[in-house]
Amino acid sequence: MVVSFGKQNKVSYRAKSSHASAKLFGGALLARWAIVFVSGIGRPANQEATICPTGRPTPAPYRPFIASAASAGKKKGSPVEGGNGVVRGWSGQVAAGVRAEMASMTGEGGPGREGTVLWACETQEGMVLIKEFRVVLPCSVEEYQVGQLFSVAEASKNNTGGGEGIEVLKNEPYQHEGEQGQYTHKIYHLQSKVPGFIKMFAPEGSLVVHERAWNAYPYCRTVITNEYMKDDFFVKIETWHKPDLGEQENVHGLDADTWKDVEVVHIDIGDRTHVSDDDYKPDEDPALFKSLKTGRGPLGPDWKRELANNEDCPHMCAYKLVTVKFRWWGLQGRVEKFIQKQERRLFTNFHRQLFCWLDKWVDLSMADIRRMEDKTQKELDEIRQKGTVRGMTVGDE
Repeated sequence: MVVSFGKQNKVSYRAKSSHASAKLFGGALLARWAIVFVSGIGRPANQEATICPTGRPTPAPYRPFIASAASAGKKKGSPVEGGNGVVRGWSGQVAAGVRAEMASMTGEGGPGREGTVLWACETQEGMVLIKEFRVVLPCSVEEYQVGQLFSVAEASKNNTGGGEGIEVLKNEPYQHEGEQGQYTHKIYHLQSKVPGFIKMFAPEGSLVVHERAWNAYPYCRTVITNEYMKDDFFVKIETWHKPDLGEQENVHGLDADTWKDVEVVHIDIGDRTHVSDDDYKPDEDPALFKSLKTGRGPLGPDWKRELANNEDCPHMCAYKLVTVKFRWWGLQGRVEKFIQKQERRLFTNFHRQLFCWLDKWVDLSMADIRRMEDKTQKELDEIRQKGTVRGMTVGDE
């Protein structure tokens, strides 16, 4: 049986039996789930039924969900606002990952028809998800500053076109409370670059994110937000660039309680196994690339150990602390994990490119980079409106 949640969004889930795994809702944390049993639909089983109660006034993205905490708190038998069902009962605490019992539906032929779909609404605010990614590179901290900015400009052009991609609003020096560096504000137009399970709930025009970055190298801070979701969504990336091989613990100075829950992920740019077939390009493979200007590369299986013993080759590590918050009923845990997975993919692919483009940027100065950024900003405005959508996309993971 398929039940559509919402007439406008046409969101459907398929129930295979009278039970549904809570993994359907995507959460990973213990949460309070209000489960509403709906009856009186007036349709036989195995037909599509539209059930749209909202329970209480909610923003548009919440409306597809069957019941809110307000509906669940009502007495049994009371009407559910906006729909044609009644509340039959509600659960207490259940952990995501267990199987939530589903009710039977009263159709035209009477009670007892299986396949009723219920919905669960998260009413307890979840925790943010924090990971630290460590990326070791065969270049100095000073070289990386130029290489990173060069590679960002190139990657921006490669991911812009067909009405989507990156729009640079500001790129200017800043000073604030003793900190100084370069401030950038960019808009990412992402309509086709998000998974389908998000597009189903996101209204038109909402798949735009703002990236604000304060680059006070060797420390950088980037905050990604969405005006539609406001305080319910952000991604914060804080990076320290250090002249080591990634051995420092808690380089960001988190308190002990927070640090003990942070997962540390080591990214090896020479390891092909963490690169998908869709992302792989032979000319961006550090295991194949050798720099003509510096003699660095290719990176073999033991390149990090060899790098540690090579006094003639510089090295550094980017410590990237990624904090993700996505508070959206039914999708929070799934989206937070999805974003962290995509951050790893982005950091891996970007730094593989950065190293393989070494001969293009190693001789550039910061003055060269600023001129290049000005030119790139103008180019992005032109190519965003032309051609087809380009660059990295994601599947329904």
